[in-house]
Amino acid sequence: MSDLSGGLERRYGTSEEHDWHALVRVWMTNLAPVRLAYRLYVMLGNIEAAPKDISLTQFRKFVEDCHVLKPVLSSKVDVDLIFTRANRVNVHHGAGEYETETEVVNGRKDPNRMGQDEFVHALVRLGLLRAEQRAASSTAAASAARSMASSFELLMEECVKPHASFDLEDDLRDEIRGRQVRAALAKHREPLHHQFTRWAAADKVLGCADDGMSLGELLLALKEARVLDERCTAREVTRLFVMINAEDEIYMAKPGGHGKGNGKGRSKSKGAAELDFDEYCEIVCRICDQKCPRELRDGPFGNTLDTWLRLFFLPALRSARHRG
Repeated sequence: MSDLSGGLERRYGTSEEHDWHALVRVWMTNLAPVRLAYRLYVMLGNIEAAPKDISLTQFRKFVEDCHVLKPVLSSKVDVDLIFTRANRVNVHHGAGEYETETEVVNGRKDPNRMGQDEFVHALVRLGLLRAEQRAASSTAAASAARSMASSFELLMEECVKPHASFDLEDDLRDEIRGRQVRAALAKHREPLHHQFTRWAAADKVLGCADDGMSLGELLLALKEARVLDERCTAREVTRLFVMINAEDEIYMAKPGGHGKGNGKGRSKSKGAAELDFDEYCEIVCRICDQKCPRELRDGPFGNTLDTWLRLFFLPALRSARHRG
């Protein structure tokens, strides 16, 4: 990214060293939403059992969904160039190392797919391009266009957080932890576990262990049981999947390490790419909340969950055709 910092220094007199340090601080402050956004778009539209990176198509979808660039002032070429540039040079600032294009290719199986480090690099470039586009009509954007840190922060606040991130704690999570919901889940534990085990075996041919449920397996079960509809879409289920696995994704150490958020000790690929049974139960509760919204309930959520599991969800899964 030396071309960005050097360009800002030449045009505006921005201190390269100061801007780098400021960018690192802003990035650390936004670490959780960046990782959530990255993971969401890794999973969206990806049929692999344990996806790990973002394709150009997924990156374009991220830019579109987050309303990053004005269509009148930008084209698909701008987005594609940022994707290519972010993948071409991988900068480890602070270590003083700049990997060449060849080194990045040799170090990664597919240079046409974007890892998390490259995703952050692309966000910095998107932030500056967006600020430059809006500089004439926005004082905040005009100021941000002079700094990688400021433009990155503005991008996070106005685009990424509202459209590609979410709160990890909400009122529903408190209800799920409550006595009534726990009682409903305990009542139906045996058939829930049976269906979990049944559908968690669907992707064994793809190399996914059958003691955890991948997103593909979950979506297959919901599709075959006719659960997905306009209230509960595949995109929303993907968001819930990422949300429930967030601790594995956010608190994971370097590759090969273990998450510190849940104490499960699962590997990064398993933890962030699969649901265990307890996580499966939480996502079932959240799907029930989508299918039976609060304004339509005539009692506590625990009662609604019990009825929905007994009369709809479990019978639908039992009668669904398993194609695995």
